[in-house]
Amino acid sequence: HMDQISRDKGPDSCVKPEVVSYTNVLWACAVTPTTDVREQLKNFAVAIDTFNHLRTSEHCETDHVIYNRLLMCGIVLGRGTKSHSKIITQVFQLCCRDGFVDERILQHFCKAVPPDILLNI
Repeated sequence: HMDQISRDKGPDSCVKPEVVSYTNVLWACAVTPTTDVREQLKNFAVAIDTFNHLRTSEHCETDHVIYNRLLMCGIVLGRGTKSHSKIITQVFQLCCRDGFVDERILQHFCKAVPPDILLNI
């Protein structure tokens, strides 16, 4: 995980993960093919851990691409669960709070949640 990369004391210990590293982990979580809900939830947990690590990183910051990837993880990895819309809404609200909503994020969110949730946002 990203923690290990940051903590290594080997010859490349000065190498720190960049935002692209985090983006790639989130994308891998979203596109890993599985229909098993338990596996999807494990992948989403990895995505959340990765996102939280990035938010506390001293080496890089979140951006609209990170939020887009996290939103895609929520959309893809929660299908069929009771909390699917809640997860997506929480990611979107966090994105709004941090000021990273762009057209793509808004489109994905609007397509992913039922109309009644859109009316309450």
